[in-house]
Amino acid sequence: MVDNIIINVAEHPISVEIVTSEGIGDAPVDGSIYGRLNSAWEIVAGAVRLWTRSSSTSTLSPSTPNDNIDAGEGYITGRKCGVFAHLSKISKTECTLADTWYPIQGAFINNPMEDFSFGVNQIIYNGIKTQYFEIDAHATVQGENNGIVLHFGVKINNILFDGSIMGQFLKTKDEPFAISGTSVIELSETDTVQFVVKSDLAGQDIRFNHLTATISEFFD
Repeated sequence: MVDNIIINVAEHPISVEIVTSEGIGDAPVDGSIYGRLNSAWEIVAGAVRLWTRSSSTSTLSPSTPNDNIDAGEGYITGRKCGVFAHLSKISKTECTLADTWYPIQGAFINNPMEDFSFGVNQIIYNGIKTQYFEIDAHATVQGENNGIVLHFGVKINNILFDGSIMGQFLKTKDEPFAISGTSVIELSETDTVQFVVKSDLAGQDIRFNHLTATISEFFD
């Protein structure tokens, strides 16, 4: 087995060309570099094996086959991880009490969904790696009365994440208003994500005409 590899890198205006001039006996390096120029990878029995190159000696060391491995400094290789969810039809969420958070109701379609599953009014992270995710949501909402102050947010493990709160003033009843928000949150295995809403007026049905949301890796 050859322990060392010479990698020649030629930069172009819009790409980087990787040329391998020497391979590894039982793991040929095909030039694929994932995320950083200090690693190469191969597919092993449907999983990914990472060969990390020392910046000083160019020695490549293999990992054991793993389809969710860390390539150096927080880089994940060969793993699909995220969710796209949207309401399949118009829904209403009843805010019985004022200034109280309620999970957004409705029939959601969750596709694609990788490393997550859908629970009761929440999405569950099933990945084994603790990492940061960007959560984006966009909605069109209506109030059944004039002058409702609406807030939208995200709960993690049933606890509101303050950095997720966005607000909108529904000035006129039955008029559609847009609301959206972005959060960056660290998730660990079995953590839950829930989209919630509240009204400053009690007994209000908040109508969601549309809602789309994505959960995607923030550092990759």
